[in-house]
Amino acid sequence: MRTGVTCVEPILDFIHESTLNWGYCCFAIHVSVNCFPFEGIRESALTLFGYLGLTNVFRHFRGFLVFSFRDKIGVSNFLKNCLVVIDKCVFKVKSRHEFFPDNLDNLENEKVKIWVKFTRVLFIYWTVKGLCMLGSAVGELIGMDKIRTEQHLEMNQIVRLRCSLR
Repeated sequence: MRTGVTCVEPILDFIHESTLNWGYCCFAIHVSVNCFPFEGIRESALTLFGYLGLTNVFRHFRGFLVFSFRDKIGVSNFLKNCLVVIDKCVFKVKSRHEFFPDNLDNLENEKVKIWVKFTRVLFIYWTVKGLCMLGSAVGELIGMDKIRTEQHLEMNQIVRLRCSLR
């Protein structure tokens, strides 16, 4: 990152680093229409899958759930079911390697997907053009996550950009 830029902070390999601290884990995407409060789903999951060594359930900022286990055996037994039903909510379960298929170590042509954390943003709503301007402080912007043209950007929001690093 260039010196003097205070509005963006690149977080390389953000998801992979954050999930390493959770020990043995797998991920689940909500695929059903029913949606219950997270705390209810968390308590039900701990009750239903406690015998497999489930220690905690996290809700990640990207919208998926992280199931943390005591050991590898619990993860592998949990992953045998590709769909899990908790409180009438259906979740598709994947391992860490299935959930994050893109290898961030492979920097083809020095183009890498990075996570950018916006720490001091001066405007409330932004457009694609505004995000490009902020992303260019990190590197040459190539692309970004699928986004709407106008969206609320909060403090410390993390957005995935595809940049060619300087």
